[in-house]
Amino acid sequence: MRKRNTFKLKTKKTTFIQFITQILIIMIKTTTESDITLESLEKKLVIDFGHRSRVWLVEHRHTFYALKEVAKAGLSEIEVRHLFEEKQALSSLKHPNIIKLITTFKDHTNIYFLLELAKGAPLSHILKQQRRFPIEQVQSIALQIANTLAYIHAEGYIYRDLKLSNVLLDDTGKVVFVDLGLCKKINNEKAYTVTGTRHAMSPEMFKHLIDGTEPSGYSYEIDWWALGILTYELLKSSPPFGLYGEDLFPHILRGLDYVDMTEVPEIACDFIRKLLNPDLSLRLGHNSSNEVLDHQFLRTAPPLIVPNSTQLQVIQSWCEFIDPSEQVSEQDLFREF
Repeated sequence: MRKRNTFKLKTKKTTFIQFITQILIIMIKTTTESDITLESLEKKLVIDFGHRSRVWLVEHRHTFYALKEVAKAGLSEIEVRHLFEEKQALSSLKHPNIIKLITTFKDHTNIYFLLELAKGAPLSHILKQQRRFPIEQVQSIALQIANTLAYIHAEGYIYRDLKLSNVLLDDTGKVVFVDLGLCKKINNEKAYTVTGTRHAMSPEMFKHLIDGTEPSGYSYEIDWWALGILTYELLKSSPPFGLYGEDLFPHILRGLDYVDMTEVPEIACDFIRKLLNPDLSLRLGHNSSNEVLDHQFLRTAPPLIVPNSTQLQVIQSWCEFIDPSEQVSEQDLFREF
């Protein structure tokens, strides 16, 4: 009898402890997000900045986040609309390759987006050190980006600003989209605002500015064009039509006939040429995202390629810069002494 009673008591005690533990876990999870206020965030340093915004590294209860701060003063009507669209996109799009929105704030002078702190370095930063990416790694990166764009399109959005600086690469080879500032919900309709990064703009977005015709609008195909630009950049270390200048748009309209494709493997050439087709009806991805995903360049891609030693050094240096928890202390250096 004693054994049976003792067993029952132990069972009840264990169950009670497990119950309390579960409650504490729920409380901890709740307080880490819902109890965050703008005043509770400790600003550490500015890790990025734009025309009207800057991104802070902030800390809350020993956890680091990225805080995007946008000044209200001087914003145009279009810029205000973009902020609302960015919040809508970040709140709606849940994908492992898209940065996670924690919450938003506002005060008298600024709008704030509190985001997870993604671990990785921008592709643009890595490319400056690496110059060119190996073909298999480009395939892996392009496949992840294509899958992410396919998801974004399936949710009714266009991304509109795919470029090297908006995509991070971490030490496992995973990519993350970190800026949804120009993302817009179109639901199979068309958009007309000329926006984005000039060297990655597709012809249908700006052609009417060159020939004086009525704007025809644009849709999901602009993102596939931008993927073609990015893929070329990773393989050749520079964009196919140049970066700036008065001749940029005319060069884009001329197509790839005058673009250097030497040393680009044939499988990649075909992929890039089909994405950068000025004829919208013939562009890869015009009919569906599956057209892009079914191309041999992506079908033969490895799912993840771990960055090489040079890239890992760049990624580690970048992470140490933006996240103090990644830094190695003096005590850690001599731990095994």
